[in-house]
Amino acid sequence: MLKDKVVQVKRISDSFRDIINISSTYATQVGLDERVKIQFLETLDNLLQEIPYTEKIYLGGDLNGHVGRSNTNFENVHGGYGFGDRNEMGNKILDFASAYNLIIGNTYFKKKEEHLITFKSGSSKSQIDFFLFRKEDRKTCKDCKVIPGESLASQHRMLVLDIWIKHKKKKTNKVQQPKICWWKLKGESISIFKNEVIKEGKLNLEEETYTQMWDNVANSLKGIAKKVLGESKGKQKLDKETWWWNNSIQDMAEITNG
Repeated sequence: MLKDKVVQVKRISDSFRDIINISSTYATQVGLDERVKIQFLETLDNLLQEIPYTEKIYLGGDLNGHVGRSNTNFENVHGGYGFGDRNEMGNKILDFASAYNLIIGNTYFKKKEEHLITFKSGSSKSQIDFFLFRKEDRKTCKDCKVIPGESLASQHRMLVLDIWIKHKKKKTNKVQQPKICWWKLKGESISIFKNEVIKEGKLNLEEETYTQMWDNVANSLKGIAKKVLGESKGKQKLDKETWWWNNSIQDMAEITNG
């Protein structure tokens, strides 16, 4: 689970950022002073500058702006599937996205109106909650939509972003277990093996189940085979591209260099 990999959460004003760069944001309301709005954008700007470009960033939250359904002049960050008309704060959101090469995830999936509206109060409805992420990470985003009927706060509706993150498994060197050299059972080895089986004596089968009988016979034959035929050595599995670099080759290389 990804939650198990979160080791720190750093809170900055009304935003927070963790080391896997998932940020939750709540923008200033429309009616507040313009200086407060500028301060919010500057804080968000500083937050993004702290994140190296090589790292992924998924920024989501209430940005209190309308980017609208039209993507005119912002085709590089707006997918063309928004809701309503763009306003001044919407332009600032799009400018911000362009500056940091982010895209508005909500606008890249064609949805019914009910799956686009993030805020609804009576007859008033709008799209003010968004998910932003780097343009090159578009392929990791599988879906983004509103779930009608589910709300996180009064009048707000739940917006869900489905992303696919490939988990890289740590490469481990496999070790081969010793195996009985059954391929050596030929020629004189057959007679030796047969004599050892005879020496082992007859098994007492009177008080045993069929399963026990089979296990006893199998274990007895394996033990004799190990004694007569031997076992292969358990060793680290060689890489296909370096299988040829064995001790003999190393010795020859040392002689040549010497």
